[in-house]
Amino acid sequence: MGAKSFSSDVNLHETLEQYRRELLSRLARGKVESRVAENLPADFADLCTQTIGREDIFSQLDASQCLLTLVEEALFRIHQGTFGRCLECHQAISRARLRAIPWADCCISCQEQRERHRAA
Repeated sequence: MGAKSFSSDVNLHETLEQYRRELLSRLARGKVESRVAENLPADFADLCTQTIGREDIFSQLDASQCLLTLVEEALFRIHQGTFGRCLECHQAISRARLRAIPWADCCISCQEQRERHRAA
């Protein structure tokens, strides 16, 4: 199945591009916020609060960066013509799954197997 026909059929290419733009914007804002937080003078209580706030910002940045990687990999698969196929079993990923998680790189069955291996 060609990437162009599949992605245009369910409009996932534009959805992924929108996610990409939002994530890049979120990452840029988060980096600015973390720099601003570092430069504020503080007493001990403020320092504790700022540290917790910075940890939260860094956690959000990390999650955004991970999601951005998944989105960019999905966009690459669209351009490569392999989008919509499970990387594990090479079967088609259901359209419902791709609408829910457009960056999904495997079918539900293979995803469940991945999660069982991670849990073990």
